[in-house]
Amino acid sequence: MSKFGHRIASAVALSLWLGLIFYMSAQNGTESSKLSDFLAALWPFGNEGEGPDEESLERITLLIRKGAHMFEFAVLVVLCLRFIRVWTSFSMRRSIVIAFLFTVCYAASDEFHQTFVEGRCGTPVDVLIDSAGALIALLTVMLILAVKKRKSKGKEKVAA
Repeated sequence: MSKFGHRIASAVALSLWLGLIFYMSAQNGTESSKLSDFLAALWPFGNEGEGPDEESLERITLLIRKGAHMFEFAVLVVLCLRFIRVWTSFSMRRSIVIAFLFTVCYAASDEFHQTFVEGRCGTPVDVLIDSAGALIALLTVMLILAVKKRKSKGKEKVAA
């Protein structure tokens, strides 16, 4: 793919993901709960094959919802990082900082948006959860890059 193609693909992917997050946040409380409740009901652990009790089901639902927050913003920060890398000549360090700050700001705006949606509320805790997902994703990217760099240095030594 050409450099222009990579730029367009990164812009489209980032835009679609931002739109998906906005769409999910625009769902009212009832609609938003349906998917996580459905997934929680599929949980295979419970009382002797009966499935989880009501209290366990609530905890599982909460974990699913917060895990979804982390996942959404982990993907967002990676897509944002990719966008920055193909559209600018910034260093990796600067790109990571900008991607993280953008993601945290979008998380805050997403929570603010939810305060206008029936049955939803925006919370600073969710911004922290979203930010944690982004941070974990960036740390994973940095680890992968460090491993690749170490491997390529090892190959250079063998070739010399």
